Amino acid sequence: MHRVTYLGLAAHGLAFFRLFVPAGTPLALVPLLLQIVSSRIFSSK
Repeated sequence: MHRVTYLGLAAHGLAFFRLFVPAGTPLALVPLLLQIVSSRIFSSK
């Protein structure tokens, strides 16, 4: 799983995280969503 994440970040930069934010999400919630997704990605084995 980490390889996919690293490859995605290498290929797309921080725009990679847009894949995890649903369209129409209020901007105030984006940092919270990215924190949740990031912690889930990097804490998985």
